[in-house]
Parts: sequence; C-alpha cells; structure tokens
Amino acid sequence: MIVPNLEHDETERASMEALLEHLENYRSTLGSDLDKLHEIMSQFSPICEEDIIRGYLDSKGKFKRSDPPNVFPDMCEDRVEQKDDCLCELVSFRMNHMTKTALHALEHENILPVKEITNYFPMTTTLISQPLGGNRTSLKQVAASPGMDDGKLLTCLEQVASAMEYLHSKRIIHCDLQCNYIYINSGHKCPEVMAKVGRWGRAVCLPHPGTDDNLFEPYVRKVMPADAAKWAAPEVRNDGLYSRASDVFSFGIVIWEALTAQLTNLHMFKPLKPFHSLNFREVLKFTELGNIPGDFGFPKLARLIECMKACWNHNPTKRPAFSAILEVIKAEKPTARDCKAARLAAMPSTADTEDYDSVYFSSEAAEEDSYSHIYSTVAESDPDLPQAEDNVSGHGDVPRVQLLAEKALYFCKQDKWGQMVNEFEEKRGIDRSPATIKETDWYIDTGINWH
Repeated sequence: MIVPNLEHDETERASMEALLEHLENYRSTLGSDLDKLHEIMSQFSPICEEDIIRGYLDSKGKFKRSDPPNVFPDMCEDRVEQKDDCLCELVSFRMNHMTKTALHALEHENILPVKEITNYFPMTTTLISQPLGGNRTSLKQVAASPGMDDGKLLTCLEQVASAMEYLHSKRIIHCDLQCNYIYINSGHKCPEVMAKVGRWGRAVCLPHPGTDDNLFEPYVRKVMPADAAKWAAPEVRNDGLYSRASDVFSFGIVIWEALTAQLTNLHMFKPLKPFHSLNFREVLKFTELGNIPGDFGFPKLARLIECMKACWNHNPTKRPAFSAILEVIKAEKPTARDCKAARLAAMPSTADTEDYDSVYFSSEAAEEDSYSHIYSTVAESDPDLPQAEDNVSGHGDVPRVQLLAEKALYFCKQDKWGQMVNEFEEKRGIDRSPATIKETDWYIDTGINWH
C-alpha cells in the first residue's frame, strides 16, 4: 500500500480515494490486534514524545522499558579549564547552529576566538578556543597584583568594553561576563597590557540587533549557571531573561570586582566593599541600596563609579550601552595618568650615587652630604677597634686592619655608625622599621669577619 505511492511518476501513484479504501480494508483484517499498544523503537518517529514508550530488548528478546532522560535540567553545571594552551568548556545546553556560526565569525583583537564547537546528545556542548598564547592570566589575578595601577586597569576595562560593543553589534550576548573569563597578557615581555574576553559556552545569538535606546529588546530565556549569581542582573536571577542589558549589568560588577581586587577583609569598612569577600546575598543587598555614596571611596575615578552604578539600574531599559561606557572610560584615563604623574613627582627622590659613594667610598660630595665629619681615620694603635680585611680565608684566622687610601671612610665605631644612620634617616624622611634584626658575629657574605 505504501510502496506504490513512493513512485517518482505521479501517474503510478494511487489516488486519495483508493488509499482510503485500502486503509479500511486493512483495518478490518486486524481483529483483536486493533487495540494492541505498539512500541516504536525509533527516535525519529513523527508522533509526540508522550506517545512513545522507549526501551530495549534484553538477552532473551524481551522488551524492557527505560525512563526518558531529563533533557531540560533545572540546574546548569558547566566546566571551564585551560588545557594544552587552549580554553576548554563543557556547558549543559545545546548551542544552536546560528550561534555557532556567529561565534566562528568573530574577529576582534580583544576577543579570544573559538576553534571548535561540538554538540552532544542530549543537551551538552563543548567548545575549544584558539591558543591563549600570552593571555593565560585572568583579570581577577592581574587586578590583585601590586603592579596593577589605575591606568592599566582602565586600559583593560576599555578593551573589554570595546569587545562587548563589537559583540553586541554582531547580535551576540555573552551571558556570563566576569573577571575570571577575561584573560590578560602577563610578564615582562609584554610592554602593553592586552585583554581578551573568553568563555563563550553561554553565549547566544539574538534574532535581531535591537537599538541602544532599549537594550532589553530582544531577549532570550535560559537557565542561569549556579556559579553566576553574583554577576547576574535581577531579571536573570528572577526569570532567566538574558539580553544586552544583562551583559551591561555584569560589566558593572566586573568594574567593582577589578577595583577592589587588591583590598582585603581589613577594608570592609569602605563604601565599596571587596567583591571577593562577599557572598551572593551580600552582593545582592549591596546593589539594591538606594542611598549609596557618590564615589564609593574612589574620588579619582568618580566618573567610572557613576557609570558602574548606572550599569546596576534595576530597569534594564535604562542601562547605558557599551558605546556610552567606552566614552566614560576614555575620558577617565587622562585623569588617572595625571594623578600617577603627580604622585611620582611628590615622592622623595632616591639617594644618588654620590650620596652612597660619600658614605662607603671616596667622594667629591659636600661636607654636609658625605657625613665625613662623623668619622676619623682609623688609628693603627687603637686596640679596641674591630679588625677587618677583605677576602677572609677562614673563620679562625684573625684578620689585620687594612687602611683605605686617601680620604676613604671606614666604619670604625658602633656609636658613630648609629649616629650617621639617624642623621641620614632624618634628612631623607625615612621612618625606622620596627622589625627586629637578628644580630650575629659573622658576616661572611660581605667578606668581613668581625671580632
């Protein structure tokens, strides 16, 4: 009955009336089998899922029923790790073809490209990035290092905002932006800081780009990863609604996270508390406060702080676009450079070579700078003086005094040495360290043996 109707020649196929007649005749021949439940063993069946009984045949040929897998999990558990110089991700949802195509087409200097995306049944996707190269350290680690100043931090934030602006222009939303997934080049071989946004496992391609007037349109609904609550916007936490506006909210949290990375629990009294020291509920309470200070304790970055607070607006349609955020960061960078230059100019200059020469060796320095008035030439006949000479051969040998030529100075008395140190500290404005120093009779590393 079916085979004749699959002929390429239309004239060979049966008419609809003949087909109905064949079906009625076949039904009349079923008898008691008409009410029997038939098991369909194919996942390509066109009937509804609830009408299918799935299972398998055991070793005796008997049908064993199996429960269908839960293809829509309530909780997402993703894995992100660095392996073979690449970023490897396993996410608990199936990425559609449109998003995969859009991610492969991304080309931006501050975006970590994707090399491979593979979907697995039922609801998992793996992603492998291009090699990280020098960008192996996260912004969270770099921001916490003492070498990160306001200028470098603003450069990193500017590059991330530029990458996100480009991303939104390609109708892609990141959906999991945080400092851990922003990778920075590190080391002395990198003169300029370079940031790259990675972690594309949660990204989604929107149906249309929308406008900057309303970042909430269009949006998608999806399950939020369990570890993303601290960075998630209110509409994401409550309803799972992701949009360009939710990316902006997460970027505001990234600013907070980077600014306070160097702060510890001792700084919890600050208006902008250390992000890494707070849990999800404390972060949520903090972003919901209405009477928060104007600069959060960062007066030199007042415009950036105002931008950060604007990113936290509970109305997603009123959050700024990344184009406006970029303008704020660029306007803040000259102020940071001026503050750094002023701070360096205010620092006391380090002692020059002449000052050190005037103390330890012979020098042409002035009388008041060289402290030569403290010392007198070592007398050969003074038995109380410590005896020293260069290149001590053994601990048991008693060295002889080796006088220095001409006007060279020699540390001859302990009280005179302390007086010189005190005067040097007062002149340079150096505070004496309260740390105790363990005294010893031997200074072998200097080539001098004291007795």
